[in-house]
Amino acid sequence: ERLATSEVERLRTLSRRVREATGASAQGWLVQTRVARAAELLDRGAALEDVVDACGFGSVETLRRHIQRLRGVPPSRHRAMFGR
Repeated sequence: ERLATSEVERLRTLSRRVREATGASAQGWLVQTRVARAAELLDRGAALEDVVDACGFGSVETLRRHIQRLRGVPPSRHRAMFGR
């Protein structure tokens, strides 16, 4: 029981420190970081499936949803706007 309580305390501390350092929740920071990397790969012409695998998204649909939400455009449009 004490071990479980200790783990919860560590997670709360980690979550608080991430928020202090980034201004975002740990989950939010992780998604932002993944989307930034995905955008780089898309800009280089990587296939969506390869981007999903490289960035830890579970599916192409999840990648699309996060890029649309954070970048304001779907992956294909992002590639057309910023790709090489």
